[in-house]
Amino acid sequence: MFRFLLISSLTIFLLGAATIPPTIAPQTPSRAPFALELPDIGGPPITGVETQISTTELRTMRLSVKQPFADHINYGKIYTAINGEAANTVCGNIRTGRDGKFIICDLESKPRFHLQPGKNVVEISATDQNNNSYYASYVLIAGRESPIKAAGGSSAPLKFSGRKFGLIVGVSQYQFNDAGLNNLQYADADARAVRDFLLEPNGGGFKASDIIYMENAGATSGAVRDALTRLLPKAGPNDLVFIYIASHGSPDPFDPQKLYFLMNDSKVVNLSGTGLGMFEIQEVLDHLVIGERKWVSLREKRLGFK
Repeated sequence: MFRFLLISSLTIFLLGAATIPPTIAPQTPSRAPFALELPDIGGPPITGVETQISTTELRTMRLSVKQPFADHINYGKIYTAINGEAANTVCGNIRTGRDGKFIICDLESKPRFHLQPGKNVVEISATDQNNNSYYASYVLIAGRESPIKAAGGSSAPLKFSGRKFGLIVGVSQYQFNDAGLNNLQYADADARAVRDFLLEPNGGGFKASDIIYMENAGATSGAVRDALTRLLPKAGPNDLVFIYIASHGSPDPFDPQKLYFLMNDSKVVNLSGTGLGMFEIQEVLDHLVIGERKWVSLREKRLGFK
């Protein structure tokens, strides 16, 4: 499964047969193909889990997929996330060189991907031609102040006083169990647990009237789209939006660069018409949400195709 948590982490386990390519040794560490570079700061490529950096003011990042792994990984099988949100919209510039593939992330193109003071998580995952999966996360502990802004002003955090909105979706049951699409065991229960936690004081104290909860037969693709377009415009500049989706997920088998979450009425053979595209969620966040506080958790069990 993988989960996207804005200000948290991404974990990926991909299903499918695993045949080791002849040039990649068995038991290869999951993060071995990857490295992270920060051109605005300089220094050697980052391969470790945690790194201290002096500033949040980064314009670009560069993620690399090294040889011999790069030869076995297609462009459409590389996924990135920054602070828990899928980042392929800003990390879509993929180049090939002698040493492998390089993914350039333009952080300035979308302000919500700017680094925050303190902990930031950059993640990359990939699946090769034989369904071997690789994953690495890089924790960047950024300075509380940027060198550019350190000359004046207080960096004391402001207490959150806005309204909190939540959309919680859990799909364990599917109408169309074909092409490898089976029911899930815990997605709906996980979604209920998240909803109940948000209602508690320690979970944020969300108002029940500000949470839209959908599960199984009530969570069709159309219903979830409608909920997004109804909920998100309510959030003002100082409000918070929390989105949690637990479901099957898959690239479109006929257009693998497009990723979809499978709702109750989704059909694997027609994801473009029946799935909920990851790009759709990114678009509504870009265009319908005024505030900067967006917490997106997407818990997905990936389908494997032969």
